[in-house]
Amino acid sequence: MPEGTILPSCRLCGGPGTVWFERPRQVLRCQSCTALYASTDQRVQEFTEAYYRGGVYSDYLADEPAIRRTAAARLRRLERRVAGRTLLDVGCATGFFLEAARARAWTATGVDVSRYATDVARGRGCDALTGSIDQAVPSGRRFAVVTLWDTIEHLDDVKATLAVARELLLPGGILALSTGDAGSVFARATGAHWRLLQDPTHRVFFTEQALRRLLERVGFRVAEVSRRGKWVSTAMILHHSSIGAAAHLARWCVRARVNPMVYVNLGDVMTVISVPA
Repeated sequence: MPEGTILPSCRLCGGPGTVWFERPRQVLRCQSCTALYASTDQRVQEFTEAYYRGGVYSDYLADEPAIRRTAAARLRRLERRVAGRTLLDVGCATGFFLEAARARAWTATGVDVSRYATDVARGRGCDALTGSIDQAVPSGRRFAVVTLWDTIEHLDDVKATLAVARELLLPGGILALSTGDAGSVFARATGAHWRLLQDPTHRVFFTEQALRRLLERVGFRVAEVSRRGKWVSTAMILHHSSIGAAAHLARWCVRARVNPMVYVNLGDVMTVISVPA
């Protein structure tokens, strides 16, 4: 890094950052809140179809069985905590979680900035809104649960999004989210090769400490933190593998419809349940 270069401050708390690594892109660690954050925005593919098919995902639509199986498990946990059955899924993608919720008698609405994804979701009969949470959700709507599954790491302004989510909750409502744990053993062991750093649209990476502090600043109390795995397709595993010809094998799995799912838990993803303080 050239001498005298001014490093950008933390996206979460505004604290000073130090370089954690330079390649494949520069990522900084905040000296105040311990979060990691990308030094620049890289709006690769803008969540078009290319992001979901052949980009970060081999074929997101082919992953539906695995995604819906994980969704069902998440919904069962939510149902033990709330009596209401209204839900807003922020970052709903193509609506697989919304469909799983609807099958369990939830009234589920989704919102996503990807027009491609929300078009697919609406084509499947989902109530999916295109845009950001503060712009797309109609005034006056309130929900028993707001979810952000693997979403906050993509956001431009995490704090603002969480504040809006809090305002959208009904009394007794809960916020449920999942995101990578940059302080986990697996993340620290793999360093710059940590899998969640490889998606160029990921902007911020939390430790549990950093996430707790952020949630408290926007008016939440953390009720539960767990590190649960999820079901993933064989094609998805191959797509992210460094094994030679893995990408070709992933595409073959999708085309041949030979794409069994596997339960994976590397301990590097946090599921956090919070309630308004």
